[in-house]
Amino acid sequence: MAVASRVLLLLVVGAALGAEDGGVDLRVGHYLGSDGVQVSSPSADLRTGLDDRTQLALRYAVDSVSSASFDYAQSKTHRNDPRRAVGNCKICHTAIDAISGASRNYGDTRRELSVNVVRKVGESDLSSGYIRSQEDDYLSETFKLGFSRNFNLRDTTLDAGLRRINNISKPVWNPGEVRESLVQGASLGLTQVLSSSAVLRLGAEAETDVGALDNPYAQIQVGANDTQPWAETHPAQRDQGAAALTLKQALPLDLALELGYRYYRDDWAIAAHTAQASLSQAWGSWVLEAGW
Repeated sequence: MAVASRVLLLLVVGAALGAEDGGVDLRVGHYLGSDGVQVSSPSADLRTGLDDRTQLALRYAVDSVSSASFDYAQSKTHRNDPRRAVGNCKICHTAIDAISGASRNYGDTRRELSVNVVRKVGESDLSSGYIRSQEDDYLSETFKLGFSRNFNLRDTTLDAGLRRINNISKPVWNPGEVRESLVQGASLGLTQVLSSSAVLRLGAEAETDVGALDNPYAQIQVGANDTQPWAETHPAQRDQGAAALTLKQALPLDLALELGYRYYRDDWAIAAHTAQASLSQAWGSWVLEAGW
């Protein structure tokens, strides 16, 4: 009832502010997995102009999750074998170092509220935003500042951003155990119009995470001892960075090609290369897209 009333409230406010300065989007998503996972995600987005140079965006979203875990000893391949009981996986899987899994189903609801304001000053846009995401045992608050400016008759756009995320978690078995982490990041991007049919985008970002970075619910069985699992532990700090390059090219017959590459690295000795490509076709009021 509370979720429905909030969505209805955003719809009424959006209608009162008028469609010329913005609008309202209402969406409902639902996911059902073969392992019993169910996720319902209603959301409402409101956009409106406070004046001729200031834009306000509000968003309220809910993720309702149920049965989001399973008994790994009773999987599809084991369900008809009575010898396969909880904790006995290493009888068959002898060549592994650790086994992780869940032992019961659960339900949880995440609620998210975000506010974003953009102010236009000449050829520059100044933005600030706030996001609050809360669950029964977790609270995350994000503060954002952004800047973008157009050059060369708007063929070149430079943008930059700062963000700070405060995370607080309290395990359900011990709400008094408060775990905190802080995320601070910055981004820088450059968008260049190469021709009337091509656009190039360069971007880079850096982030530092400090505090309780491990998952308090992650417990892992190591070796043959299935009565005293080990808790997940991570270092108290993580520094990471990424750089990306994207090219968009219009093609004949209303086709569009997009190519991208992203490189990531952090001080936990993790590096990642991501390449992607997509081809889209305009078809009346529809757009068909294939991606790799």
